[in-house]
Amino acid sequence: MKCPYCAEDIQDDAVVCRFCSAVKSNGKWNHPATKSTTKASKFMGPQFTIRTAGVFFLISAMVEMMSITSAVPLFGDVRGGVIAVMYHLLFVGLFFGMGFGMWSKKVWGFQMMFGGTIFYTLDRLLYILNSQARNAEITSMLGKYGAILGSDGQNMITQVMNLTVGLTLLCWWGFLLYLYFKRDYFESLET
Repeated sequence: MKCPYCAEDIQDDAVVCRFCSAVKSNGKWNHPATKSTTKASKFMGPQFTIRTAGVFFLISAMVEMMSITSAVPLFGDVRGGVIAVMYHLLFVGLFFGMGFGMWSKKVWGFQMMFGGTIFYTLDRLLYILNSQARNAEITSMLGKYGAILGSDGQNMITQVMNLTVGLTLLCWWGFLLYLYFKRDYFESLET
């Protein structure tokens, strides 16, 4: 006889197909089980992934706090002082909000992640499109070694930085897409 589900040859008196696990009960073949009968671990799945990402966002907020006085490339130049402190505090708040929102499983956590992704994307696009500020940043980073590299070396560094920013944005949006598909992890508005 052939199994009605996988068409493999099985014995006439068989009650279980060893190929597809279809089961015969009361003379009728039942479809093979498609669902797992064991419970998944609490540490696996979206909870582990999303909470781990939340922890990394909290760590990012702490690292951003440590570099609060570092100069930032903005509006055609490398800015320091109050502007840099405000810039870093903005990202400290953003990273802290996203991390805490993902850890706490609240609806606003997904909304915070979405808003933070848009803000970070706009900031990085401003960084890519503002070549004058980026060149000033590269010049200040390289110091006296910039003359050794010349303009070709600085152009190569600029290309690598642009590629790195683009790849980071792609990964960031990929994670947001993952969160969108796993949005039932966050509590619904009714509960």
